[in-house]
Amino acid sequence: MTIEINYEETADEQVHMFFSPVVEGMILLCAMLLKNKKDFHYIDYQSVEKALPEPSRVFIEKWRRYSTNDLLGCLELLLKVPQFQNEKDFCTGISALSDIDFVQSFLGGEIPSDLTERLLASPDDIESMEERYEWSTPEKRQFIKKFLLELQSFRLGFLETFLHIVHGDFFQKLIRAKQEAIDHSLIELKKLNMKPLALSQYVMGKTFRRTSDYKLYYFFPSYSFSPSKMRVFNHAVCIVIFGYAQPLNDDREKSKELSKTLKVLSDPNRLLILRMLCVKKEYGARLAEYVGVTTATVSHHLDLLKKANLIKEEKIGAIKYFSADPIQLEKFKSVLQEFTTIKT
Repeated sequence: MTIEINYEETADEQVHMFFSPVVEGMILLCAMLLKNKKDFHYIDYQSVEKALPEPSRVFIEKWRRYSTNDLLGCLELLLKVPQFQNEKDFCTGISALSDIDFVQSFLGGEIPSDLTERLLASPDDIESMEERYEWSTPEKRQFIKKFLLELQSFRLGFLETFLHIVHGDFFQKLIRAKQEAIDHSLIELKKLNMKPLALSQYVMGKTFRRTSDYKLYYFFPSYSFSPSKMRVFNHAVCIVIFGYAQPLNDDREKSKELSKTLKVLSDPNRLLILRMLCVKKEYGARLAEYVGVTTATVSHHLDLLKKANLIKEEKIGAIKYFSADPIQLEKFKSVLQEFTTIKT
């Protein structure tokens, strides 16, 4: 007897894609606190700060003197309090965290609990602790010490300033103005039609060294974060934040087009022909003699090079001459270089 059972496939992962005012507000506040804002090209800082009440402007000015470019590690708080749509609920959840949970998450979530407890008890101990990335420079150690010594006032000031930003007229006008771009970025993201892990790696533009059996995936487009990308994750949740001011493109289609051209160039005789035609115009019989093949074979090679838009043809009298197309060659080299450029 033969048995065939068709089990219905079920997806264990849940995928959510939407704009989050909480994520946007957190990124905007972090950017405001940084001395060096080179990674945040799209933010009108003066307009944001001008719209804030005086206590928030004082808070930003004070902490800008101490903060480092690693401040975005505080987005780890999104894993502790996954209230992405309601900023008041998010702040309530953050306020309810213990000091150790808040400090660990705010500093990026990698510091062991015993070290966090020791630092909370004695911030000066950071000077004698074994070096870690979180305090690998004097500037980072200075910020962490100040942060721990004024933890309660910092937490309060941070959350109040966050709420002032998100509820401010500038933020609300910005989101309304960018709503169409937000919606478009989400539509384009869904069109990619990849499995969640592959999609998150595609959006980030890299293969993850650390992965897990994620059950929840969140994709958040951000105007303020453009053109950067960031992944925040634990053993079960993967959050990908991407700047939508630069559109997502499906590189799979680009790779197909490039592969067609590269396949044409993979033949050594065609490369020799192209090389000769980069030097001067030539006709088929001369090319056949140069390469050492029949004229019929050269015609086949020329046809493929023409279809790949690498050469052009012109008739002078009764003879067809061929030459390299410099515009198309430069375009191909530019696309290939962009495609294979290592993103740092």
